Amino acid sequence: MAGGPGPHNSVELRKMIDKVQDRAKELWAGFGIVYPDEIYHYTTFDTASKILKSGIQRAYGVSSMSDQTEFRYSIAIVRKVMTSRWNELPVRLTDDFRSRDNMGFERDWDMYAACFCTEADLPSQWCAYGDKGMGLAIGFRASALHHFGGQSGAFDVIPMQYDAEHLRKTVEQLCDTALQLDAPHQLTYKEAEQFWSEVMVALLNFAIRFKEPRFQREHEWRIVTPDVHEPPRISHSVSEQGRKFVKRNFIPELVSRIIVGPCVSEALERDLRILLDSNGFGDTSIQRSAITFRC
Repeated sequence: MAGGPGPHNSVELRKMIDKVQDRAKELWAGFGIVYPDEIYHYTTFDTASKILKSGIQRAYGVSSMSDQTEFRYSIAIVRKVMTSRWNELPVRLTDDFRSRDNMGFERDWDMYAACFCTEADLPSQWCAYGDKGMGLAIGFRASALHHFGGQSGAFDVIPMQYDAEHLRKTVEQLCDTALQLDAPHQLTYKEAEQFWSEVMVALLNFAIRFKEPRFQREHEWRIVTPDVHEPPRISHSVSEQGRKFVKRNFIPELVSRIIVGPCVSEALERDLRILLDSNGFGDTSIQRSAITFRC
């Protein structure tokens, strides 16, 4: 879980913040995450080639994702819980969740993500992200990728969640913890700002892990970077004009196999083999899509 801004003025405040963060981790562990063997990143042939040549996967700002409704959906659930408890929680916290700029998300902080799917050969993914069957799906070893990101502290690997009631209960539980911690203490105004900022960030970290149930068929996982210290870059390509992103490195051992789209030519498949052999992916297998494809 990412931390909020600002220094901490007392040992007691630090303990309170640690307990909020520990509770957030405990609640996330309660989701019972089981890592699949592989997760797949569907993309165009050209983009996949650049990823494999560079060993770099771009993670884009969640606030600039192509479908903005997914974030607004989960924020609306959090906002409803906060509004129902307006008489218990600090006014600023409930007001922030009511505000149109979603607590300064994007203005003050952002989350960066790259999207994956657990299915190796899914027609909807080829159509939406795999260049209408002309692209590739890069398979990554999910547990190894999670371990690699955790060791470096660069990213986490998480499944997207689709149960709105689970999000609502989680928000309630985290608010209960924060209120119990706050009750016996007389925090200064500045300390209270810092403490409740951490609570707000923890709530946002949960919100971005949820999508509408109608997207459940995508079987989506993401690598996420909650707290970016380097300045993000801005994409200037025609298809990604103005989108913020950060770069995340990976090693060839994390790539399990490449699925070639159902409309990729044999000539391009031969070029892919050469590219893999030339860039440290000699042991990575290539598999053709087995589906009859039509967008």
